[in-house]
Amino acid sequence: MLLASTASIDRARLLADDLVGLPLSSSDIKVALLAWWFNPADLTDDAIDLLEDAGRSLRLAVEREEVETAHKEANALRRSHSLQLEFLSRLSHELRTPLTAIHGYASTLRQTDVHWDDDTQGRFLEVITNESARMGRLVADLLDSSNLDAGGLRLLPDWCEMPLVISEAVACVRGASTHVTVDAPADLPRVWADHDRIEQVIVNIVDNAFRHGAHDRPVAVTIRARAEAGRLHLEITDNGRGLTAEYADVIFQPYVRADGAGPGAGLGLTIARGIVEAHGGQVWADVSEPGEGGRVHVVLPVEPGDGPHA
Repeated sequence: MLLASTASIDRARLLADDLVGLPLSSSDIKVALLAWWFNPADLTDDAIDLLEDAGRSLRLAVEREEVETAHKEANALRRSHSLQLEFLSRLSHELRTPLTAIHGYASTLRQTDVHWDDDTQGRFLEVITNESARMGRLVADLLDSSNLDAGGLRLLPDWCEMPLVISEAVACVRGASTHVTVDAPADLPRVWADHDRIEQVIVNIVDNAFRHGAHDRPVAVTIRARAEAGRLHLEITDNGRGLTAEYADVIFQPYVRADGAGPGAGLGLTIARGIVEAHGGQVWADVSEPGEGGRVHVVLPVEPGDGPHA
């Protein structure tokens, strides 16, 4: 039994013929343990001493739990502060290049002593548009990465038709419509998932394949989908340079980029992995020989209840 106030109890003492009060107060909690004896004759000094020993053990346990709680809260605050600083650092670094390009071309167009023909102006404006879009993608990737680091990624799951998700993802990748082959049977089971987030997973993987594709031939990507034992398996292959064992192990880590990977923060596959794992799924890349292309697997549970956000 817990007593709301222990102002009058500083040690184990009799409160009645068959009732002993024992303070369990800590720094933030003021409570007492009340022990009732069925037979008051058994309430001896030795029994009270034993109760005091038990009380000291309980107090130590309470204090230890308070210390652990305070330690966890302090660590959480430090981690939150560290994530904020890291996010601002990433944001500053990644936005510098597109902002420089936008400012440079915009300033050039505003020069009054130079006349630019329509084709040149159109080319400059296209660069500004592309760099603005790139900046938007960078901000979105950095926000998603920070949310994943902080465990704050929000999913809105519903029953998804995977062939539709795949087709919409392909349409989002520039130039992909004529270079991506989709093999997704019409009778695939619907998947309990966040449509937009799974679309983002496919977009990131396909876009990564295009940016890291073979340099001596057009990029070709194949997306195959199949159902197996209550899960849906996506296999995304390309005809690029392939993945060594060393690179396949780290490809989903933040800021890992292949040589000559082109623009980007190196977060696309990291975000894809975080989204898949938030659904209770798995993602991995196969090792391949140079020139044999890459293969990425995405496995998602079909039914709700297997993921932390189900």
